[in-house]
Amino acid sequence: MHFSDLLIKNHTVLFSNAMAIKQVIHITLLYLLSHIFIGVVSERCIKGGSGESIYGWKLQGHIYKTMKANFGYECLLICRQDNRCQSFNWVISLNMCEFSIRTKEARPEDFVPDPDRYYYRRDMNRAPLGSVPELPAETCNEIKASEGEAASQKYWLSIITPGFLVRAYCDMETEGKREASVSFQAPLTMYLLCMINVLKAFLFAFTDIDECSAIPSVCDVNANCQNKVGSYLCTCKPGFVGDGKTCSRENTVQLIMLPHSMSLILSIKVYCDMTSSGYGWTLIARFSNNDAKRWMNDTGFWWYDRNSSFGITTDSSHNADMISPAFWLVRGNELKITRSDDHQHVALLQTTGNCLGGQTFRSKITTYGNFRKASVWANDKCLGNCTVQYGGLYQTTDGFKQATCHGNIQGANAIGFWCNWGTGDGAVMMIGGGGRSCERADHGIGITEANAASFDKARTEEYDFGEEANSAQNKTYSLNLWIR
Repeated sequence: MHFSDLLIKNHTVLFSNAMAIKQVIHITLLYLLSHIFIGVVSERCIKGGSGESIYGWKLQGHIYKTMKANFGYECLLICRQDNRCQSFNWVISLNMCEFSIRTKEARPEDFVPDPDRYYYRRDMNRAPLGSVPELPAETCNEIKASEGEAASQKYWLSIITPGFLVRAYCDMETEGKREASVSFQAPLTMYLLCMINVLKAFLFAFTDIDECSAIPSVCDVNANCQNKVGSYLCTCKPGFVGDGKTCSRENTVQLIMLPHSMSLILSIKVYCDMTSSGYGWTLIARFSNNDAKRWMNDTGFWWYDRNSSFGITTDSSHNADMISPAFWLVRGNELKITRSDDHQHVALLQTTGNCLGGQTFRSKITTYGNFRKASVWANDKCLGNCTVQYGGLYQTTDGFKQATCHGNIQGANAIGFWCNWGTGDGAVMMIGGGGRSCERADHGIGITEANAASFDKARTEEYDFGEEANSAQNKTYSLNLWIR
C-alpha cells in the first residue's frame, strides 16, 4: 500500500475534556499508520517506477545517515528531497529512518532478513546511480543492476578508492560480455595537465600592473615571481615543487592499478625523505597532542576506516594530526618514527627484520582484531611486536622513556602493537619494555589509562603519544610515522 494514499476521513469524536481528545486522535493515528506501515507489504504497492516496501528485510552496509521520526512516511518525505537517497530502512522498535545510497537491486548480497525493519525503495524522482557526483557507482555493472535499463553514456564512478571520483564512459551493451565495461579517454594526470594548459594569459592593452609587488604575495613564499606584460609567472624555488601558487617539499607517487582490463594512473601527493641517510621513506601519519582527539577517538575510525587524507601530508614539520593516503595504499617492510621539529628526519626508532612483510600499515595494525567502539584489545600482553633500533633524540622524547627497560609484557628494543598491562592501561603502539617494572603499558603512541585497554568513551585520559596517560602530555612537537 502506498503511503500517500492514506486518508483518514469522517471521524468525529466528542469528549468533554480537550486533552483527552488530543490523546485519542494521536493514538488512533499512530495505530492506523503503524498497521498500514508494517502490515503484509512484501509486494509492490504501485507498479512501474514507484516504491517497493518489504517487511522483515533491510539493506545493510550503505547507510549514510539516520533520523528519528514518528512515522515511516516522514522518512519517505525526507528521502524524496535528497539526491543521495536511493532507499531507506524503517526501524520499528526505534522509530528511526536509515537512509541508504544503494538499492537492493544494486547490492542484492546486502539485502538480509530483519524482523524489526522494513525496506522501502524510493518511489519517485530517484537520481539514477552514477548520474550525480554525490552518488558515484563503483562499477558500470552496478549501475546496470541498479537501474535495469541503463544507457551507454558517461557516469560518475568511484572505482579506485572512496573519495577519488572520475567521470567515465560506460558501455552497457558490450556484445558477448556479461558485465558492462568502462573506458577512459585519458589518464587522470593527463586530464589535469590538459585543464591547466587551456588557461591562457591575456595581455593588457594598457599600462601593465606589477602583480609581483602585491601584498599579500600572489605566489607561494617558496616561489619566485616574474612579472610579465598583463600577467605574471610563479615558479617554485629549487627544492620545492608545485604550481608556484602552492609549493612544498614533496614527491608525487604514482600508483598504477589494474581492475579487470582497465589501466588508470592514480596520483597522490606525499612527503618523501630522499636524503642520503633517508633512503626513500614515505610519510604516512602524524600524532599530535596539540589539537583535537582524533587518533584516540572512541570509534577507532582513524586506525580502521578513514579513507581520505587529513592535515598537511606534504610537510613533516607541522605540529598537528595528519593521515596520508599512503597509510592505507603504500606497502613496505619497515617503519620509522621521527619528531616534527627535526628537519633531518633522524629516526628515533626504526624497525628491523621486515616488520611489515610487504603490507600497508593499516593492513598490519588491523590484522590483530576489531577494536572499534571500546572493544578491549588485550590482557596483560601485546598482540604483536617488532624489533627496533633507537637513535637521535629518543632519550629525551616523550613516549620513549622505557626504550631500554625489560618487562614481563615486552622487553627493550621493541615496539608492541595493541598492548595492555593487567587491568591497568595500554597503548596501540607501545615503545620499549612494558609491565610492572617498566611503568606498565601506557607509553608510546595511542596511549590510554582505561582499566581494560580500549578506545573507551568514558575516558578523557587518552593521548596521541606520550608517557603515563593520567598526566599532561607534551604539546610542543609531534611524532611522524614513516614507511619504507
